[in-house]
Amino acid sequence: GVIFVVVLLLSNYFYATFFYTNDPNLSIFQLAFAEDSINKSTSLSTIAIAVFCMASYENKKIALKKRITFNTLPELTITKKETVIVAALIMLYIFLGKGSLMSHKDDYSGQFEFGFRSYLKLAFVYLYYLIIKDVYNCRSADSFKSFLRKSNPIILSLSLLTILFFLLTGGRVVPLRVILLYLFCYTYFIKKISNVKIFIGAVSMAFILFLVGSLRNIWGDSEISQGTIAEVSDVKNVLYYFKDLVINSRSLYELVSYADKTGYTFGISMLQDILAVGPGFQSFVINLGVSRESLNSAMLVTSLYFHGDTYTIGLGTNIVGDVYVAFGLIGLIILFYFLGSFLKNLENKTYNGDFIACLLLVAFSMDVVFYTRNGYFAPLRNVVWIYIFYRIQFKQKFNKYIADNFNF
Repeated sequence: GVIFVVVLLLSNYFYATFFYTNDPNLSIFQLAFAEDSINKSTSLSTIAIAVFCMASYENKKIALKKRITFNTLPELTITKKETVIVAALIMLYIFLGKGSLMSHKDDYSGQFEFGFRSYLKLAFVYLYYLIIKDVYNCRSADSFKSFLRKSNPIILSLSLLTILFFLLTGGRVVPLRVILLYLFCYTYFIKKISNVKIFIGAVSMAFILFLVGSLRNIWGDSEISQGTIAEVSDVKNVLYYFKDLVINSRSLYELVSYADKTGYTFGISMLQDILAVGPGFQSFVINLGVSRESLNSAMLVTSLYFHGDTYTIGLGTNIVGDVYVAFGLIGLIILFYFLGSFLKNLENKTYNGDFIACLLLVAFSMDVVFYTRNGYFAPLRNVVWIYIFYRIQFKQKFNKYIADNFNF
């Protein structure tokens, strides 16, 4: 919750309070946008943050234990078969996408992609599940070195390969998910990471993501050299390192302006993220004749600028704008209060030893940084599928246990 609030502050305050007066044409703000809605949008962000904090506030602080004792459950075994299948699918995805090296694409671009390769992304969702299982199985480790020795080498290698591949394609969402997943799982299953280490890691990661985002705009056009890296990392102010979070406040201004002038979508603009839970659901609905722009606030923002013309890039969205354009101020208050309560409830159950709550919490938390620049229901697909993977395995093991121990 704390990380989410900090990122919300970075995303929705820095342009209005610093960049608008010092560098108004920062990045995507070179495009025309609804400047007259900046003040109202910042106020709406303040309300969203306040409501979220109120909902997630605890009168009695939960003491972080070194190691949480989870309720009894079947051992989360990792079979050779599942690691081989996931490794093969990920390698196939990388092979099919080898031409995208040095390109500038990302998961949160707002683009719609349908096809075989897009469905292969489910292999990465299963990798997330394997990471959770692997760290859980290493819960007897008493140090980071011990954890590395006990961890599954195939899963660790696939994680590193995934991070490297997506960084080389200019993507930062998947690498950050993998890193955060390890961070949260290590905290819950093994031991708490000190705040100092988290702060140092966060600063380092912010710089790396800034560097990747800056370099991907010139990859393929010129050779990357030490001088190039030095040039793009030389910024006027440290706030520029967070510009990838800041730029999506443009979408907030556009969505607030659109809602005030045109009216609310009453949830229609959230449907893409909900439909994403089922493979093929999005393409099925669009093939029925429903416009892409009406199903997704990111596509709506893009369409507002390009006026329906053909476009190859998406301008992204903003979680506050996504909720406001759907349900207005009342919806903003209700949904952000629900979000805060939901996460608080999961965390409380986690520290009481509920493994399923912990599973859902870490699946949700791995999107916590880029969640602010996406739709409200964006994490739903990963959370649902990771839960499905767990329930399938749990049921198989339960049936095997019954068959081995009872005769009916």
